[in-house]
Amino acid sequence: MIHQLAAHDRRIIETNLIAETLLLVKVKHDGAAVVRKLLKSAMLDGIKLVAAVSEDVDIHDQESYIWGVFTRFDCERDVNFTQQKLVGYPLFTKESWELMPLGKTAIQNRLQWMKRS
Repeated sequence: MIHQLAAHDRRIIETNLIAETLLLVKVKHDGAAVVRKLLKSAMLDGIKLVAAVSEDVDIHDQESYIWGVFTRFDCERDVNFTQQKLVGYPLFTKESWELMPLGKTAIQNRLQWMKRS
């Protein structure tokens, strides 16, 4: 099904799925928009990472695609999540607040100090 992605968007030139985890997508232009569009597609269920690269990157040569992805990557700008969820236990709940009187006192003291400042 991955080989059919080029029909999904005309900007896609070629794709390569690495170890059933990383999908490399060679695009003509606007790679970020292509990735956002692909992330909405059910065709990518189970794929953990999708990276768009420009036409000059050989997505079948490991050295080339590693260079192509990581020399042009800005994690603040270029990371898109399909879902976000809290993993773990919230730091403060009513129960944890009542069970930690020392922490409660320290936080209350800090808040009072901040009000005075």
